[in-house]
Amino acid sequence: MVIKCPAKINLYLHVTGKQSNGYHEIDSIFVKINFYDKLRIKNTTTDEISRDGDLSGLGHSDLCFRAATQLKKETGYKGGCNIHLTKKIPIGAGLGGGSSNAASVLTGLNQMWKLGLSNPDLKDIGRLLGADVPFFIKGENCLVEGIGEKLKSLENLDILPSHVITLTPKIPVSTKLIFQNLIISKSDIKKNKTSQETKRFPSTTEPFWTYGTNDLQETVFKLFPKLEEYMEAMKYAADKLSIPQQSCRITGSGSTMFCAISSENLAMQFVDELRISLNSTNLSSKSSIKISKIIRS
Repeated sequence: MVIKCPAKINLYLHVTGKQSNGYHEIDSIFVKINFYDKLRIKNTTTDEISRDGDLSGLGHSDLCFRAATQLKKETGYKGGCNIHLTKKIPIGAGLGGGSSNAASVLTGLNQMWKLGLSNPDLKDIGRLLGADVPFFIKGENCLVEGIGEKLKSLENLDILPSHVITLTPKIPVSTKLIFQNLIISKSDIKKNKTSQETKRFPSTTEPFWTYGTNDLQETVFKLFPKLEEYMEAMKYAADKLSIPQQSCRITGSGSTMFCAISSENLAMQFVDELRISLNSTNLSSKSSIKISKIIRS
């Protein structure tokens, strides 16, 4: 069985509270993009979970291994499998690659092992592995709330841009570190909670960048100031093409940043301008650029 595991971006991300266990609650839009890792899963004659391919050296901390092991534990399944991962989505980039891998292992093995688990059952198991895993199991672009467990499918897909340009500096960022050092006032959290309750987005026809921001961005730039230089290069490219700077922002906790674009032709022009900007500041060789489509299904 071969499975493509998509990346995601956060069109915006508001922090709306903090639970007693330390987890932060969010209000965000998660959308899938056609930027993929690839999994190959096959049954074996033993009861063991084996791993090869990329990240196989992580051992028991590997999310693919953990997902398969957790599924066996929850269901009592006695067989085993081999999982081969071809990694394309950068690690520590805010693109959800690891969560996507874990979700694909759960859904793939549920089918291959004929376990008959429902989507809600799989999301419950996925939640034990990571906050973003249930989103990838659901498989739809969503309004995401709570710590990631409250998912509502987007009804108005017309609000979504057609393409995004992702810029990923070779600077991995720890999500845990960002939330531990989060810079946000209580008044801003209260404001976010109020806007969340009004649910103005995604029913509006206004561009996504008129609604929200990424509340993690200030903290990311404070802890990793070099990333702000990449953002300035991206905003410069946006200005050259009369694209609002507000459409440039980081996704998740970074380090990847993106610009939402309305057409493939404009996306190609943006990449040209971005490369010129990066070359002028000697940042080009220390980052990667990709044009992706937002998956609407």
